[in-house]
Amino acid sequence: MSKPIFDKANKIWHGPKIPPIYNPDQNLGQLILKVLQQTPDSINQISADTDVSVTCQQMHDRSVRIAKYLTKCGMKDGDVIGFVATNTENLAPIVIACFALGLPVNPLSPIMNEKDIVQMFTMTKPKIIFCDADNVKVVKNAVDEMKSEAKVLTVMDKVDGYECVTEILKEMEGESVDDIEFPSTDPNSTVMVLCSSGSTGSPKGVCKSHKQFIYDFHPYFKQNTSKPIRAFQTSHIYWFSGIYYIVIGALYKLVRIITTKSIEPQLVVDIINKYQANTLMIAPYAISKILQIENLQPMDSITYLMIGGSVLSRDIFNKFKNFIPNGTVVNCYGCSEEDYIAISEGDSEDGGGVPVVNTQVKIVDEAMNSLGPNEQGEIFIKKPVQFTEYFGDPEKTQATFDGEWFKTGDIGYFDDNGCLYIVDRKKEMLKYNNFQVTPSEIESVINEIKGIVNSSVVGVYDSNDGNDIIHAFVIVNESSNLTENFILEQVNGKVSEPKKIRGGVHIVKSFPLTFSGKISKIKLRKMAKELNF
Repeated sequence: MSKPIFDKANKIWHGPKIPPIYNPDQNLGQLILKVLQQTPDSINQISADTDVSVTCQQMHDRSVRIAKYLTKCGMKDGDVIGFVATNTENLAPIVIACFALGLPVNPLSPIMNEKDIVQMFTMTKPKIIFCDADNVKVVKNAVDEMKSEAKVLTVMDKVDGYECVTEILKEMEGESVDDIEFPSTDPNSTVMVLCSSGSTGSPKGVCKSHKQFIYDFHPYFKQNTSKPIRAFQTSHIYWFSGIYYIVIGALYKLVRIITTKSIEPQLVVDIINKYQANTLMIAPYAISKILQIENLQPMDSITYLMIGGSVLSRDIFNKFKNFIPNGTVVNCYGCSEEDYIAISEGDSEDGGGVPVVNTQVKIVDEAMNSLGPNEQGEIFIKKPVQFTEYFGDPEKTQATFDGEWFKTGDIGYFDDNGCLYIVDRKKEMLKYNNFQVTPSEIESVINEIKGIVNSSVVGVYDSNDGNDIIHAFVIVNESSNLTENFILEQVNGKVSEPKKIRGGVHIVKSFPLTFSGKISKIKLRKMAKELNF
């Protein structure tokens, strides 16, 4: 990524202007099917669970046959298809088939319970839901609770009383893949309803169009190597990155390595080394866990490591670099609505990144004035193609835009070199005696203490004096002798009065996580309240 252009008059930073690689005025799924046929014998996907490889031609043929099945089921342009499934062998072809037919996909996390499933699917009302054998009863109970007529199918393994995609494909084996007529699709229509991360509130349905995906999905992982790019896809399609890899894998000849297993630290290392994965996107929290593996061996094959979800601390960055000697580490900043926004250039140990292609960014204060370099404010984003709406919520959609500018709700600033730094979430900003306090600033002080694995700071509002009482939750190395009082004294001795931890430091074994793998501030705040009163 090159240095952004700064428009001094309007105080706007511009990423590189690059025409989209593919024509965005077309159906995403139909484009994927065309591209898959260009390299029919190339590997598109490898299952680390079964060691089964799927070629581009096989991915194409499975997708077309599933599309024929969905057409026979009466599905038509605009019908929502739900997913509550892990990364099995047949998941990607179902997704591609839905794209090609103009059926918006609405993926949920496979670990969601009935209540969570009901909450989202009551809104989107899917006609068909694909799930796994081990959660089919949970999904069916949710469907019954909604009094929905949605058809429930399993993706890989057969369960009595339910159709299974594996069996459907066996029955259709040998059927022509050349006789299907795909519908004409408005490129601005919804291709996916993506759940927002929900780290600070209930999830929203973010509607993404065919055009936005084709325009936005650039191969940022491109490397100066003749070797095939092998990416270990650690995320489910509930996450933006999960869908990103399916689309990018097809359009830019990337081999995806998938697993249905829980992403445990040792599993990540084993899969990387066995399949020589050279590209990985992972959250800082997971990297901290990997570093706790005894006798951790270098992952020599990794050449490109993308960090997403939050900023990797300098200490963790420096430690992890030793285990990927051939790797470049880049920080990625984005959101469900606008995809990638900024990516760092080369090794980045401070979280700074420059705006991605065709992206404009400005920093705005509370009076809606645009700010210059080194001034903190809310980050506003403008792209040629934006997300279309929050599903069924025009008021919330309208409220999140200021004209053509999307309001991220994140606080940040640009330095003199055009690097964007994320300070905190606007809605997570704390106040003490009218001074604004960013949790991430206190977390960075905590994380500098030797023996700290990770930390998360929240505030509990005290109605008696109108202040947020700061609490810090920390995870320490098992071999560490750190105490809560020691950490408290260390931090309070370094920060200014408004930033002092008055609610206490609480050592925990793990953090509660959202379905997207981020630390749940809501649950930590609840824990802090219970400790406070």
